Amino acid sequence: MTTIRLRSLTIRNYMGDDSFNWCKQISNIHVENEVRTNRVKVEANIRGTSTHSNYSINIWLSLRSANSFIIVDSSCTCPVGDRCKHINKVLQRIRDSRRNPIPGPSRQHREMQVRRQNAENQVDRGACVYIAFSCKSEPETGDWHRHMPPQTKDKFDEKMLGVFFSQQKANRCAKNYVRNDLGFDLSDDDDEDEDYNFEYDSSELEEFDQYYEKVWVECKAVEDASARFHA
Repeated sequence: MTTIRLRSLTIRNYMGDDSFNWCKQISNIHVENEVRTNRVKVEANIRGTSTHSNYSINIWLSLRSANSFIIVDSSCTCPVGDRCKHINKVLQRIRDSRRNPIPGPSRQHREMQVRRQNAENQVDRGACVYIAFSCKSEPETGDWHRHMPPQTKDKFDEKMLGVFFSQQKANRCAKNYVRNDLGFDLSDDDDEDEDYNFEYDSSELEEFDQYYEKVWVECKAVEDASARFHA
């Protein structure tokens, strides 16, 4: 169990606001010490109010003095992405840790980390597939996208466009879908070979009305994949 001294003023200075919409309770939370970076990492999960997705929140803190911590960075998998109501909820929970300490990672979480590391090792060895996806998402509204209306749908009508052993082929599939099926133009730079997974959404365009399109490529590890599948 860990106690983290985090001042309310530190939270306000980091978040820039203290008026956030209501969100659901934290479903699980734990704290880890990152020896390599000399930081404290707090991981938590909160179920989305409108999208019903299970959002993952990560917050990194560093000891400023013997008495208090500072907030180094944060992230959330919700559509807002950072400094959202979910991060604010977790920061308030950290501040309350002096009264209610935060537990360390559970055995299930440690096992999951091992599986995740094994998957990353498989990807490094080339034992992976690349999957192209598409979906629709409703536009966010509110002050700096921080307060989402109850009817907002983050992701719906998701479909798989194709599965490939080649990143280049998966990216080409996703790009062709954007051009041919969605009718959106891509810049000439998007035709160049790249070593990253393709991502696209039409949220910055003026053409979309009630929703916008997302297209992306994910890399997934394959258990015990033989090298002959990559020939």
